[in-house]
Amino acid sequence: MEALGVERAFHVSQDRRRLQGEWFDMQPLKAVKLLMLGYVLNGSGSQRVTLSRWQALGVRFSDDLENDMLALLDEA
Repeated sequence: MEALGVERAFHVSQDRRRLQGEWFDMQPLKAVKLLMLGYVLNGSGSQRVTLSRWQALGVRFSDDLENDMLALLDEA
């Protein structure tokens, strides 16, 4: 069930990039990173890292949270 929630969140957040059905206008690696990010932010249990928890760790975000988080994944 958790994967369904992550997929649903991806579809909602990336709707502006939807071409048709399951097809999106983005590089595959970016899609994978966004799905990973969605799991970390929206998952349950020990995998969940809320925005406030990121901020408590000293991570600061601009108004463009998606690009900030993708940049963090690129650094890892």
